[in-house]
Amino acid sequence: MNENFSTILTQKRQEKSMSQEELAKNLYVSRQTISKWEKGESLPDIEKAQKIAEIFNVDLNYLISGHQEHAQNDESLKILEDRVTQLEDSLQENKFIARTNGWDIIKYLIYLVGITIIGGFLTSAFYYIKH
Repeated sequence: MNENFSTILTQKRQEKSMSQEELAKNLYVSRQTISKWEKGESLPDIEKAQKIAEIFNVDLNYLISGHQEHAQNDESLKILEDRVTQLEDSLQENKFIARTNGWDIIKYLIYLVGITIIGGFLTSAFYYIKH
């Protein structure tokens, strides 16, 4: 872990244009502690390592081992996001269809009620005309 961690820590900190002092403040440690980690002279405890992974948005396993397993996780996440988007789109289409069908049913019922009323009126009118 020592060599991989120190290299990755230094690289990620520099990519974010973050000073050792800024990182130290985020982790509640001294700048000298960050320097020792980057030189490989010491290692953070697990809580600090997790916080570092969060700060640099990397997987803790990657931070410790240097293996980029997170790339596979990113691809899986992208596939899941795409599938969720497809399901949301499908749901919206189904809501539209259900809404459309609902309005069609309401229109049909209004039409039937209207025909019934007109039919009743005409029946009454013919009855009065005959008698």
